[in-house]
Amino acid sequence: MAASYYAGTPRVANKNRALRWVVATLLCALVVGRYLFSSVCIIFGFDYVGSENSRIYTYLMAFLAVFGCLFFVYQLTAGRKKISHFALIGLTAMLALTLYLYVGKGAYEDIYDLLSLFVVFALPAFLVGICVDNHGAVGLDKILKVLYVLMPLFTLAVALYQLLNASSGWTTRAFADVSYQMVSYIAAFSFGINVILLSDKKNDLPDFVHTKFFRVIQDVLLLVQAACVLVSGGRGGVVLLAIYVIWGTLRLSKGKGSVFRFFAFLLIAIMAVFGVSAFVDWTSSSQLAGVQRLLSLRDNRSELYSQAFLLIENKPLLGYGPGGYYSYLDVYCHNLLLDLLLSFGLLGTSFIALFFGAPIVATIKRIKDEAYYPLLVLLFLFMFCHLFFSSTFLVDPILWFLAGVFLNGMQDSGLDMKEVG
Repeated sequence: MAASYYAGTPRVANKNRALRWVVATLLCALVVGRYLFSSVCIIFGFDYVGSENSRIYTYLMAFLAVFGCLFFVYQLTAGRKKISHFALIGLTAMLALTLYLYVGKGAYEDIYDLLSLFVVFALPAFLVGICVDNHGAVGLDKILKVLYVLMPLFTLAVALYQLLNASSGWTTRAFADVSYQMVSYIAAFSFGINVILLSDKKNDLPDFVHTKFFRVIQDVLLLVQAACVLVSGGRGGVVLLAIYVIWGTLRLSKGKGSVFRFFAFLLIAIMAVFGVSAFVDWTSSSQLAGVQRLLSLRDNRSELYSQAFLLIENKPLLGYGPGGYYSYLDVYCHNLLLDLLLSFGLLGTSFIALFFGAPIVATIKRIKDEAYYPLLVLLFLFMFCHLFFSSTFLVDPILWFLAGVFLNGMQDSGLDMKEVG
């Protein structure tokens, strides 16, 4: 019996370890699901127009949403996870917002399926955020570490996307419901993950990741990722790429002589750009649709933003409610600040900023030395830049996942030591 016990223990341990990583992968997919699904579709050549026309997409996103809710229930019951008062207030607000969207769906349902998307993307991501541990069997460290594995997949997808468009003579700039804006964000996101791999020594990854050969591969991938951002022509992606370049340079140059190292790395980056550009045919490159859009400086958001400002002037204090302004613009306004002001007004937006401000500061102070902290910053920068140019905060799973993480981070911050189970 003893021999059987000791022989079986490693197998059980390996199965448990594998199961934990499967759960972590599914939770990570809940947070970045749309980008992951689109990348897989590009790689396997599955083309479709519109997410609503893909049953696989609908079923997969619904499965991830249900899985996130079940994980939340498990953490509260079997896992005995404690939730801070701030997180409990946030959860109450989320449920109230769900009810509000249901009651007021007549104001937006003909324009955008806001309620369904909120329930599938935002609510489950928030539930996972407020109940996930920092470490443990399936902690924040494991969930975020999955991004390292997804980075080459994202890179392969955006590279194939450009090759597919090149083979068609750049007559189309969409495949598998992936617009040029989205592929630009995915490319910039993979660039940011790659930068962390290059600059972080505390990521607890296999030894081969830190070899010189692997570093050379990463350098090549950086060039591919940056090129895909620029060729795509998404301005939000270009801004995100620039943010990641500056942030990565600061990370690589920290320590003794940081100022000198910062400018040295920056000079090397500039020289690399000029070195690559020497081998590029700019005559043909300037004809690419994405490059032309970047060079033209045309802005298709100006009129939309002008209309949004006029609407804000009409109801500056309380706004129109979530989704309430859609009938005036026939679309959401593609800007986080304007979206909040239109939805909640100056009073509501100020309250939201104050409510989340303290948890963010407290959580950052508590986890800034954690190995997963750079990946958390990476997600925050991606979310902020994406919502500043595209999408709406009500359906963004990254935003709500981070909101949950920051709110429940208060329980160990010293600002809110009372907890409820």
